[in-house]
Amino acid sequence: MRLTNAKKNKEREKKEMEATNRKHLANMRVVQKNLVYVVGLSPKLAREEFIPTLKGPDYFGQYGRMAKILISKRMTSSKYGHGSHDPSMGVYVTYQSKEDAARAIVAIDGSKEPGGRIIRASYGTTKYCTSYLRNMPCSNAGCTYLHEPGEEADSFTKEDLATLRHAASSPATARSWLGLAGMGEGGSLP
Repeated sequence: MRLTNAKKNKEREKKEMEATNRKHLANMRVVQKNLVYVVGLSPKLAREEFIPTLKGPDYFGQYGRMAKILISKRMTSSKYGHGSHDPSMGVYVTYQSKEDAARAIVAIDGSKEPGGRIIRASYGTTKYCTSYLRNMPCSNAGCTYLHEPGEEADSFTKEDLATLRHAASSPATARSWLGLAGMGEGGSLP
């Protein structure tokens, strides 16, 4: 009995240590090389009923096979044209390959919608699942957060990402940082 209690205590201590070691990950974001974040879309386009259109060959489907598209619920004010601010939406496009995502970023970033709105595209980031951070199994079958350690080279604090976004003032600089230099500038979406 004493041995069983000692074993249970040791197991509990191990779990507590693992949970403590993961706490610092709560503030981390990991760049996903198959995830593209596109911002600057007209709110008319960024609606659930348009997902099949966005997946099609005239939009994001032309760059490769997609696993899913998620529309951001956050509306932003996008500066374009003659200094005016119009509301815009963002979408997360998960491609089945890193190469398709890179091709999409190069083609889309800096492109314009028919109304002249400038579209921005970059790799998306994700955070760690709270269940993973607590060293517990995740009960959400559709959870989109990380459940395993991300690559250290692709991991940044939220503050690091904000600094990078402000420093990357041109698409060419962003492409260089993303390892996409020489792949060209964005075109246009229909």
